[in-house]
Amino acid sequence: MLAARAVSRRFGREIALDRADLDVRAGELLALVGPNGAGKSTLLAIMAGGLEPTSGTVERQAGLRVGWAPQRPAHYGRLTPRENLELFARLEGETDPVAAARRLLVELDLPDETRRSGLLSVGNRQRLNLAVAPTRWP
Repeated sequence: MLAARAVSRRFGREIALDRADLDVRAGELLALVGPNGAGKSTLLAIMAGGLEPTSGTVERQAGLRVGWAPQRPAHYGRLTPRENLELFARLEGETDPVAAARRLLVELDLPDETRRSGLLSVGNRQRLNLAVAPTRWP
């Protein structure tokens, strides 16, 4: 379904990832574990298409969409969770962003209130971060 072949990434002279190989097959669950600075986030960003490799290739099954939730929040702290979800649904071309947002609020047990996202608990901000990842929108 998804594979990295000798993927490397440099940021200037800094080598963030050096010739990584990874295969992800249908139905597999995967956890990348390693020390800080090992290149885990860089590899995931490259495989999701959010970052280009300096060298190597990423192979994706036709039609496969890969999403990932970055370490830092990818939502707007001044908007409520519902407003964030509706905005990202629109950006992804969702035909009914209001219904999609309502569904995700329930699925991820997110608060549906007027409180801004930046004032949510850390756990709820992380849930919202996962909810706005592109693959959440069918």
